[in-house]
Amino acid sequence: MESKGNFIIYLPLIIVCLAQVGTSGDNSVVSLATGQFISKLGATMDKVQLANIIYSLLAGALMVFGGMLGIAKGFKKIFLSGAFLCFLGELIAVFAPNIDVLNWGARLITGLGAAFMIPSVLGIIVNLFSGARRVVAFGAIGAATGIAAIIMPLGAGLIMDHLGYKIAFFILASWFFVVFILGTAFIPSISKNTMKVDYLGAILTFIGLVCFILGCSKISVWGLITPLNPPFLFFGISPALPLVFLGVLIIALTLVFENFIEKSRGAALIPQSFIRTRQVRNGLYVTGLIFLMFGSVFFFVPAWIMVVAKESSMLSAVAVVCTAVPMIVLSLLLPKKFAYLSPQKVCLVSGASTLIGCLVMIASLQIGGYDKLMLYIGLLFVGIGIGGFSSQSAMIVSAALNPRDAGQSGGCQASIRNIWQAGGVAIVGAVFLFSLTGIFKTNVAQSDLPQTIKTTIADMKVINLIRTTEIIKKLQTAGINDLSATAESTLSALYDDATLKSGRLALWVLFILVALHIPGFFGIQKNGWTQKLKTKE
Repeated sequence: MESKGNFIIYLPLIIVCLAQVGTSGDNSVVSLATGQFISKLGATMDKVQLANIIYSLLAGALMVFGGMLGIAKGFKKIFLSGAFLCFLGELIAVFAPNIDVLNWGARLITGLGAAFMIPSVLGIIVNLFSGARRVVAFGAIGAATGIAAIIMPLGAGLIMDHLGYKIAFFILASWFFVVFILGTAFIPSISKNTMKVDYLGAILTFIGLVCFILGCSKISVWGLITPLNPPFLFFGISPALPLVFLGVLIIALTLVFENFIEKSRGAALIPQSFIRTRQVRNGLYVTGLIFLMFGSVFFFVPAWIMVVAKESSMLSAVAVVCTAVPMIVLSLLLPKKFAYLSPQKVCLVSGASTLIGCLVMIASLQIGGYDKLMLYIGLLFVGIGIGGFSSQSAMIVSAALNPRDAGQSGGCQASIRNIWQAGGVAIVGAVFLFSLTGIFKTNVAQSDLPQTIKTTIADMKVINLIRTTEIIKKLQTAGINDLSATAESTLSALYDDATLKSGRLALWVLFILVALHIPGFFGIQKNGWTQKLKTKE
């Protein structure tokens, strides 16, 4: 009877753990579906990049808002709304006829669902469990996330290779539908609070972040300043950079507005302590860097393996696991066994490991492929770095805040993770794809190819990450049908060279982004969270 009673008590925990695992599965499926999005939906690489961005952008921009909404409207209600939206989004992905419907229908709705569901997971645990049971509950959430980070990529890769991406999305839709049904039946109602929801702050934050991230991600297609293929012109130039600046301006004005809201209401979407406290800012840098690396690497590596090297989704999944395993092990081991270590030193060593990982990954890239051992070693170093950051980030932030703001910091950290992830994918992806066009055109212009081919290539607005046979088809579509075998071979070699150079350049940019975060680590406290126990002599 006691075991049955415990099962009933912990059933809501099992349900929210299933929700957490589902979101990890969603990220894995999208990362590993790159090749099939291109081959089956006719997607260009910049639109695949957008598929990886939209979910993180929505979740990041609205997750704090989702947490506030849960407090004001009831966490069960908001959790179920999020689960149903995730179900709906995954179902749309199954039937999406093209990449645009998948991006602006499926990914947008799923991201909105995650923004409601994930903060509610924490709220449900805090409201339903206390004392030792709450410790067990938070441990279960961490374990579920860790297991999902290892198992889900392998499962997604296997399904993708043998059954296709539609079946993978259908399984996810079924998963979230089960979560919705179980949550409706077995999660107890949770009373509302009187907190006022900052709707205007959420809307302004969302608009600012969309402008910034979308502008960054579209540089490869719209152009930096000189227009390539934009939907419109902004005073004769590409709208990408003005959109980035508009996003920064809106976010800056939002911070001013949030200061006013906090003074008048006592609580705001973005508390001033998050901005003015040095250790909190630095802790948020650490939090963001974890997912900047995670998002950038898991966008770039599967794209390289599946499109450039023409290998399977399963091999991409193996590469993902090379990072996930050390990340999970260290994020759990360091707080439990080595909490006495200096958080500052842990972050500095983790930063060094991440930088080494980037350098090894750069060296691993080859014409038309990669050195497997070097790539896996590079990803291992990246995983060690991310694991070290993960072990410290939450404590760095919460230790420097008052109890009220510390309670709200979970939603803020979750938002920062998703925003940095979307930003990393946008910046690294834009450099990769934008430089590919420029380098390939330069290679062709400096070659001995016929002038007709040079002119045709020069007139192409954007050259995406595609297989070299597609370049030949583009030339044939343009009217050049008499390509010699030598010309085809030369074009392939020039394109492969451009792909290698642009891929390495993208990883160098990732290296620089990591390095820019490191000075902030010196503002993190040096003393460990506990004292080291002295061994008896």
